This record gives sequence, C-alpha cells and structure tokens, in this order.
Amino acid sequence: MDNIGIERADIKDIQAILFVINKSNGEAYRKIIQPEYFKEPVLTPDKLLKEFEEMTFYTYKIEGVTIGVAALKMTEDEKVGQLRWVYVLPEHQRKGVGTSLINYIEKYAVKIRLKKLKSVD
Repeated sequence: MDNIGIERADIKDIQAILFVINKSNGEAYRKIIQPEYFKEPVLTPDKLLKEFEEMTFYTYKIEGVTIGVAALKMTEDEKVGQLRWVYVLPEHQRKGVGTSLINYIEKYAVKIRLKKLKSVD
C-alpha cells in the first residue's frame, strides 16, 4: 500500500479522530459494560477540541484515511508525558497500527528527553 504513515494531527482531522475513537470504543466496550454505565459517544466534538488544546494528537493514515489515533499529553513541567486516546478502527486492529503509533510517540519522547512516558485511560 502506498501513502501510509503517521503524522501530527491538526484541526482538519477532528471528524476523523472522533470517528475512530467513538467507533473503536463502541465496538470494544458496548457489550461488556453495563448499559447504564456505557457512555456513547465516549468523546464529543467539544471535548475533543478541549483535548486538542491540552495534548498533541497523531493519526495513522492509509491513502489519506485515518484508521488510528493516539495523543501525547505533557505534564506542566514537561518532564513526563502521558499516552492517551490510543484507538484503531476495528477492521485494522491486530495489524501493528496501534503499536506503530505508540512506538512513534515513544521515539518522540526520547528525542525531547522526557523522563517518563506513561499510559492513561
């Protein structure tokens, strides 16, 4: 496949990010979380816009279509990073997309000399 890669997301990616996160979350948790506790959508446009201000999102695209997302949130002192919102569309799971996103962020964390990178969610 041509044109496959990870890139830093920008505001034009909002709808695609929402789609990936909400579809993936629904597929993964709808049947195992009791209906009264299951929240759908897990992420609203307003909340994502707020998250965009607080963290950097990355997208994994094939032929321009976003199939995976992940985000890096820095602590106030910028010594620790938090890995957030790692989701891959169900039909693309188990193919290394999530691992690629995490590896990309880990390499970036080393490059900017973070002392620690932790997973949240």
